[in-house]
Amino acid sequence: MIAVNTTHIKPDLPYLLEDEESVDILELQDCADKPVPLVPVDKIHYKFFCSLAGNDLVVTGEASFKIQTICSRCCDDVTQEVCVENLCLHFPDVKDQIVDITEEVREELLLAMPNYFFCSEDCQGICPGCGANLNYEPCTCPEDDDEDNDADQPKNSIDSANSPWSKLDELKF
Repeated sequence: MIAVNTTHIKPDLPYLLEDEESVDILELQDCADKPVPLVPVDKIHYKFFCSLAGNDLVVTGEASFKIQTICSRCCDDVTQEVCVENLCLHFPDVKDQIVDITEEVREELLLAMPNYFFCSEDCQGICPGCGANLNYEPCTCPEDDDEDNDADQPKNSIDSANSPWSKLDELKF
């Protein structure tokens, strides 16, 4: 539980709350057995500055944790850090109380997770034809002899002339 005791906050000085919390608060335990596993590693690290604005609590700072999953392009294992910088939370009318901010921090961390994880920004992925991991080995797909191999057209792309969308090219605006 991440809690702020507002009685410790002085009016003219922000209160520093820096610690670690178990990744269990993220509730990602059921995601470890999924086709794309999400396994939190280590602990959640946070550093918050807590201050009072009248009777309201304002919490700013950052929180982060590491997650182990697979690359969305090449299916290699990847460990990435999920970080929330510039976190800002507001709790009204909580002077002289202990405020549990765990759920709000959890929500911010889950929203900061990317939709897709990549082993690197320039990951080449897997060839859809031969299945080669293009980060480590070249494509072994046979080239078609009857087709001009333009440098502009990637391998295994759909022939644009036979595309159902080709009629849209004929439209004049």
